[in-house]
Amino acid sequence: MPETPCHCTCHPIAFVRSPYTRRIDAPHQSSVVQGTETGAVAEAMVEFVADFPAAAFRDLAGFERIWLVF
Repeated sequence: MPETPCHCTCHPIAFVRSPYTRRIDAPHQSSVVQGTETGAVAEAMVEFVADFPAAAFRDLAGFERIWLVF
């Protein structure tokens, strides 16, 4: 019996703003900048969408680091 395909729709909850114009130029680890275009540390910001639940921000505040999947 063939399986019915399962579909999952994902919507972004945030966007990363950084000086890197291409994903390949961004460091793959936050503490490693060797191999980036300038080799210098750069600031980036995570901007959550306007309707992101406030309760989720409270949960994030308890973490020292978060993983970003892109």
